[in-house]
Amino acid sequence: MGYFFSLSKSAATVGLEVSEWMLLVFGGVLVLGIFGEYKKLPKRLLLLWPATVFEILVMVGVAGELLGDGGVFIFSSHLQSIEDQELSSLGSNAGQLEARLKIVGDKATRAESTAGTASVASSNAVGSASTAVKSASSALIIARGARQEADTFEKGIQSARKDAAGALANLAEAKRLAEEAQLGLERFKAPRAIDQAHFDRLALRLSQFPGQTFRIATFNDDMEAINFKDRIGAILIKAKWSPPQPPLYEWLAVAVVGVVFGFAKDASQRTRDIATSSALILTSEGIAAGAFELQDSAATGWNPATIDVMIGKKPQQ
Repeated sequence: MGYFFSLSKSAATVGLEVSEWMLLVFGGVLVLGIFGEYKKLPKRLLLLWPATVFEILVMVGVAGELLGDGGVFIFSSHLQSIEDQELSSLGSNAGQLEARLKIVGDKATRAESTAGTASVASSNAVGSASTAVKSASSALIIARGARQEADTFEKGIQSARKDAAGALANLAEAKRLAEEAQLGLERFKAPRAIDQAHFDRLALRLSQFPGQTFRIATFNDDMEAINFKDRIGAILIKAKWSPPQPPLYEWLAVAVVGVVFGFAKDASQRTRDIATSSALILTSEGIAAGAFELQDSAATGWNPATIDVMIGKKPQQ
């Protein structure tokens, strides 16, 4: 971690851009893997690549997006630190310029005093008039030079102030990017949740299919998915769907993302419509869901009128 925070500003900027590209590329890999698992790609690709390849693509996509999110967080934080240091340095330079301006002003005051003294000496001593005039001229030249130097320093201070304003704008942008990255990371880590108002609304909308038999299953090693399964199951029970039968699988062993309403290949059109409508209801309420055709009921021994509800992993976006 210490290595990343020792990078230069240009290197950190490149790292941030690479991390953002990683999010885009691995997001595409994840989408390709998901479409491949549910056989939504051209048959030519499905025959060329076995299902294991698409499962690996899903895992690689999830891991790559996690690395990309971490890179955005680290490099944006480091850029913010660099901007703070540059702003502090500009403030110090402006203070030094103001101190030098004060010294030059003192020189101008002394030079003008010398000119006045020379003028008095010339009026009191006729014999020293020529020398006094020369001294006065020299003093005036010094005064003009000091004034020009003071003007130059003043311009330097104004330029430093403009640079400081630009640094503040860059710092604000860096902070904004860091906050967006932090929010994205928090959304990535947060479990799916359904509050009571959301729960009641879903139950009401799904109650238009009373008596629909269903089974429900999820992964045995994902507590987030297990808790979400219990919540979805409670919604279906409140919607007057028939209590869960023994699930088609005790635990899911294939890569599933979101909520899937599965129906048998030989299911009736009504069962298919209920599965599709239920997925659309969940999607409209902000829950990733879909409906898919599964195996023929004769191959699994289950009732073709039953809908298999599979609670998959939390979607990454």
